[in-house]
Amino acid sequence: MLAVTSGERAAFLAERGIEAVVAPYGHRASDGCLLGLDRDIDVLMLGTMNVPHRRRVVRHLRRAGVPVTTAGDYGDPSLWGESRTELVNRVKIMLSVGRFPGTLVGVRFQIAMACGALVVSEPLYDPAPYVPGEHFVEAAVDDMPSIIERYLADEGERTRLAQAGHRFVMTELTMERSFSSLLDVVAGRL
Repeated sequence: MLAVTSGERAAFLAERGIEAVVAPYGHRASDGCLLGLDRDIDVLMLGTMNVPHRRRVVRHLRRAGVPVTTAGDYGDPSLWGESRTELVNRVKIMLSVGRFPGTLVGVRFQIAMACGALVVSEPLYDPAPYVPGEHFVEAAVDDMPSIIERYLADEGERTRLAQAGHRFVMTELTMERSFSSLLDVVAGRL
């Protein structure tokens, strides 16, 4: 049995005749938590910028006047653990742009939501288990500048969505629940 963390990965494998079970990436304590810090960073793209698609999206947003901060270096200890949690707790909006258009980056969703940032993502092939408009905001790249501007200006709505995402990852989409559902599938197949 093969398990993957998203529906898009399962669909990719199914197209090649390989069956896979979806077990979404669940929240772990190391993904972050709320610290109650002032949110003084408007928009953060956390991830390596050595990805052409991400560079194009960030360039588009900056040209439209969106204040995007980027941080992404696997070798930088300040982007891991407690220091990353502190950084993301200062963020209002976490931008989620995958290596390729439409890919769900579950770890980035977990980190952002655990730390109380609103996720704004490009359209996803399969966002499950996250629900657009309930746990995060999905927007076409061309629409992102106005969508981001809207949520930066509307603190109440931004906070409401960020809190819904936070509750979801902290109570429903935990690593324990993810593994439990995976073990249930394994037990059912035995």
